[in-house]
Amino acid sequence: MPLKDPETRKAYDRERHRQRVAKGFCINCAKVPIVPPQQACEACRAKQRAAQRRLARQRQLAGVCNRCGERRPIPGCKRCEQCNAHWMQGYKEHDGYGPARTIRRQTLKRRVMEAYGGTRCICCGESGLAFLTIDHIEGKGRQHRKAIKRRGEPFYRWLKVKNFPQGYRVLCMNCNCSLAWFRYCPHQLERQPHA
Repeated sequence: MPLKDPETRKAYDRERHRQRVAKGFCINCAKVPIVPPQQACEACRAKQRAAQRRLARQRQLAGVCNRCGERRPIPGCKRCEQCNAHWMQGYKEHDGYGPARTIRRQTLKRRVMEAYGGTRCICCGESGLAFLTIDHIEGKGRQHRKAIKRRGEPFYRWLKVKNFPQGYRVLCMNCNCSLAWFRYCPHQLERQPHA
């Protein structure tokens, strides 16, 4: 249904997106179920990123602002003065987009932990998500992270992309550091019977 009035079109799109999110489907294609906080499926997000990269490349070659496409950018920047000021205002209002990123990061970490046995340390039973980490069962985690050039959140994303490969387990930071530094965990000694 073509809507020629821009305001009517925006209202229509907002309502359509709201309905699709309520049903748990991608807001673009409405075919793929999504898991909050995501609103679009991976295929649609990939298309959007590709389109944004193409547009940014075209605007850069044309020598105009990456955001509005009308004015010349600030030297050494991709945005013009007005767009840069608008972007900074939004950044300040949203607290640096920190809360949304924190939610995404915690959701990813919980998903990775659940893929490797749940949100509980297999050695001591610690269940606080802030204290848990992923351990390389065979050791050599530092060399592996250096080889793939990822640690922390990017490492968790790597595990998700690789479909949670074998060879990892959930440990708390205390148990993980003890195993790395001393080659044993004090909890293991406590469980051994005394002679």
